[in-house]
Amino acid sequence: MYEYVKAIPQKPLPDPSKFAPLEGEAEKHAKRRKNADLEAEYNAVTCVAVYMLLMSFSQKGINLLRNHQEHMRMRCPDDDYIVSEGFTDALNWFKEHFIKCNDRAALVKTWLPAQYEGPKTWLDQLVYDRALVLSRTAARKELLDQAISPDECEKLYEESLWCLYALQDDLLQTGNPFMEEDRATIATWIKRTKLRLLRCRARMEMNDRDRVKDARADQNLVDVARIPAPWDKPSEPTVAQ
Repeated sequence: MYEYVKAIPQKPLPDPSKFAPLEGEAEKHAKRRKNADLEAEYNAVTCVAVYMLLMSFSQKGINLLRNHQEHMRMRCPDDDYIVSEGFTDALNWFKEHFIKCNDRAALVKTWLPAQYEGPKTWLDQLVYDRALVLSRTAARKELLDQAISPDECEKLYEESLWCLYALQDDLLQTGNPFMEEDRATIATWIKRTKLRLLRCRARMEMNDRDRVKDARADQNLVDVARIPAPWDKPSEPTVAQ
């Protein structure tokens, strides 16, 4: 996706909202050109979102490795603790990917249409939708006991939280007229997902029967089974004949 956007010769990318057919241009050709502009913009926005998520993943990996190293140093205060070759390789991998993603995200942002706020809104929505899908999926798997591995739901909740934390970045919220309302919504979902994650980790220590029973009694998961879910637009009421 990055290579596709990079290969587009015009930078910044054309703004689809300001598209105008060229003089004498056939309608079919103009439509094809406008669709190409829309696709280029969408790919660029998606590219930035993906790189931000990868940066969050890399930062998490770095934090876990550093916490482990500090813990081992506390256990071995005489400086006789030496990390393994695999530890160093993992730390370098996370650092390199964080730097690469940061550089590319910053570069692609400069390619977005000049003086156009649309992509930022799309980016917010893309990451937000992803966060909700992850949280819903984990909750549903807990309620129906469909987790493929013991820690699958835990990982889904954690990834959902990383997406929500990314949305708190001021860069994502710049130019958003509904920033305060969005922050309140995001904060609510962070709180809910944190609670789900904590209960999920507690249930991981239970046997199968108690785990499912506890999940079905968890009031923080009850909205998952509703159709439509509370955060979806309700259907129009049916008028009785």
